[in-house]
Amino acid sequence: MAGQITVTTEEIRKRKEDWLLIVVQMEERRKEINELFESLRQSFLGKPVSGAISKGIKEQENGRKLLDNLETHLKKLEEISRHYEEAERNNANDP
Repeated sequence: MAGQITVTTEEIRKRKEDWLLIVVQMEERRKEINELFESLRQSFLGKPVSGAISKGIKEQENGRKLLDNLETHLKKLEEISRHYEEAERNNANDP
């Protein structure tokens, strides 16, 4: 028989906050990269630079979608925690 895994709602919330901080940091890096792309665009002309910038922008869009998905999952974890705590309170109040 498998062992029991114990995770508290406080732990879930702490991990969620840790991941949200990472998401914020990644978004800051994404903005910095966009600024670099804009600087490249203003400094250089030609298909190679335009192609690299276009590819970079597309990768950034993909990254943003992944971050959105991560944020969605983190919100779901928070919701699960709330439901669990509510169920625990209800169970404690039932005789």
